[in-house]
Amino acid sequence: MQWNARMSQLCSNRQRAAIQQIALNCYTRRAAFGRNWLGVLLVLAATCGRAAQLDVATLLEGQWESVEQRGACTLRREITGVGAAEFTRSAGNHERFALHLRQALPEGDVQVTTTAPPWHRKYPSDTQVATLARPADGRTLALSVEATAALRAALGDGLVGAFSSDSAPAHGWPVPASAFAESHERFKRCLARLPAATDPTRAAVARGPSSNAVVARAKVVRARVLFAEAVSGLNNRSREVLRDVLAKYRTAPRVRRVVVAGYSDDVGDAVRNRTLSQQRAREVTAFLLAGGIPADKIGVHYFGDNFPVADSLSAAGRADNRRATVQLEL
Repeated sequence: MQWNARMSQLCSNRQRAAIQQIALNCYTRRAAFGRNWLGVLLVLAATCGRAAQLDVATLLEGQWESVEQRGACTLRREITGVGAAEFTRSAGNHERFALHLRQALPEGDVQVTTTAPPWHRKYPSDTQVATLARPADGRTLALSVEATAALRAALGDGLVGAFSSDSAPAHGWPVPASAFAESHERFKRCLARLPAATDPTRAAVARGPSSNAVVARAKVVRARVLFAEAVSGLNNRSREVLRDVLAKYRTAPRVRRVVVAGYSDDVGDAVRNRTLSQQRAREVTAFLLAGGIPADKIGVHYFGDNFPVADSLSAAGRADNRRATVQLEL
């Protein structure tokens, strides 16, 4: 009864039918998810109707494919309702990732993150990977070599990639990690056969998620502070967490940048939530600036109610989503 009521609030008839079909598939495959199968259903209800949140249907459907042809390796997946995600590398070139969208992007920058779904051992966690300017063609989002390595390592570890528009909070494009492992192994074997002389990143990338070099650049220190509903000010616990971040910053051998990201729960409209997440990110940034971190080392992002780390059906889940994260990167 609660499931149907929540579905009616958030979803159109077409969306409800699609999500219910995925929920049925999930139930029939619940042995594969162990105790977490019910959690998957709850996330389906929580994310339905919000395009910029992770569409759990795409997390359970689809297939990655590894193709080797004429001295080139490709790891590709069609993503329902989005387009195609593709890792590619040819002999003598660096590996690159591109997300090819079916529909043109809105104006503004695009944020790239990786997120642990609720059934993942690292839940809750999310990591900023890159900020991209809108491409000239409006449809092809291409990552740098470094960001490509970080994204593939995260997918190999079961995290979900997510692209979101700064200018349109209702837009978002997920890169699923489901059915990734087997094709990923074939892709790594293909990479190992390519000439490495002109590609110094090949060895680190081919090792995948276990590569210390890749993981170290993607996340050195990560912290999370929580906020009360509709509040952007820091409390004593938040200040304690941020003082610990400052201490680690001062003792780290070299911090390349500090990434701050603000989020909200899904109570209220998207514009209000985006503003609230911006205020939270700014509060955290002000504390870090006062603690001695230079302004030119801090990158600030805010996502509103996009990319929740918990379902919105409970007060505890909404509390987890009212957060700001801080990441120190080498």
